[in-house]
Amino acid sequence: MVLNLVRGLAERNGVTVAHTAATGLQTLEEGIPLWLASLIAEQYSPRTIDEYHLIVRKYLKYDPQPVFFSIQRYLAQRLAEVSSSRVNTDRKALRSFFRFLHSTGLWPTDPTQNLKPIRVSHSERDIPGEEDIATLLKGECYHKRDTGKFRLMVGLLLDTGLRVHKACSILKANINFDSLEIRVMGKGRKERFVPISEFTARLLRARLQGNGHSEWLFPAGNALGYWDERSFEKTMRRQCQRCGIKPFSPHALRHFFATHNNRGVQKYS
Repeated sequence: MVLNLVRGLAERNGVTVAHTAATGLQTLEEGIPLWLASLIAEQYSPRTIDEYHLIVRKYLKYDPQPVFFSIQRYLAQRLAEVSSSRVNTDRKALRSFFRFLHSTGLWPTDPTQNLKPIRVSHSERDIPGEEDIATLLKGECYHKRDTGKFRLMVGLLLDTGLRVHKACSILKANINFDSLEIRVMGKGRKERFVPISEFTARLLRARLQGNGHSEWLFPAGNALGYWDERSFEKTMRRQCQRCGIKPFSPHALRHFFATHNNRGVQKYS
């Protein structure tokens, strides 16, 4: 039943799925489209899905018949080549793939079941310093008309700890200024309410007064209708370079929020 639902979702999203026998798969590669459809159903971001997909494809070329020890050896080899943060992402992608196949009865075993998380140091997370954040928020964008939008997005991420794709796709109707909350959809299509500071609420009100009739907080003229997370990441890198600071990813702001746990960005303005 679950497998049929996932198969239907895959086909609706343009993912080609081979109709394999109900008893399982002939090869692991046959299970990739169904697994990708399950990630879409769980509302993983497009960026994460693409990244996980590449990781699994790369691994299966390296080891088409994986067992626990071969995966463990592969991750150990990767630790000698890249950061522990990168290897931990590899582990999570492989864990997600094999857990899905095993839980749906498509593969007899889950060789990742006993894999331990890779310990990642805070220094590897490349968390920006307060001075860099203050510099970033004071800088002007190349197109000055984008400066206010960019500052609001950075401030929102600092204030809420939201994932970038969640912040990009905020609906105006989901902002509650009375309770100082934003309604977002979490994994498994579960609603949650994210608190915002008074300062951020004032910035949001100002934004809503001047961005037209779109339903989105950050509207854009693309297929999504709102600011694409990859476009924002590109803007972030350019702004770091323009401000003369070491580039960091938007996700680093989420780590900053978790580390400092200081609500609001008024101190940086």
